[in-house]
Amino acid sequence: MNSIPNQRKLERILAESNSNRFSIPKGRFEAQGTYRTRNGKGLFTFDFVKDQGLPYEIDILSMPSYGGRNQSVVLTHRLPSSRPGVDMMICIADEHKHKLNTLEAAQDIAIAWSELTMTYIEQGITIDAQIAARQT
Repeated sequence: MNSIPNQRKLERILAESNSNRFSIPKGRFEAQGTYRTRNGKGLFTFDFVKDQGLPYEIDILSMPSYGGRNQSVVLTHRLPSSRPGVDMMICIADEHKHKLNTLEAAQDIAIAWSELTMTYIEQGITIDAQIAARQT
């Protein structure tokens, strides 16, 4: 399903409403999703944000604690989010951002990041080490 017609429909509904409970800037699409890891131990919640003409960004709203693990943004593939009330977002390499033009592609990245992160939390194997092991 194409998100542009859905976005236009949402904007029309909001414009017709007298309620100011929601504030979505024109040209922005937002969706929220929760993912439980395959082992059932990790619960992650994300906000998928797409501004017109830009790829999706994936804000991390909640996730399991890193415990005693190193929480370096480089090591964990996170960046500070620019949106109010959100601390971090998933870091996507520039050469992969063009792939994030659909909600489904953004959700796939969030799922992969969640699984890699849960393995790091439980076993201490960094995301980069997990990816490198898959490529050999």
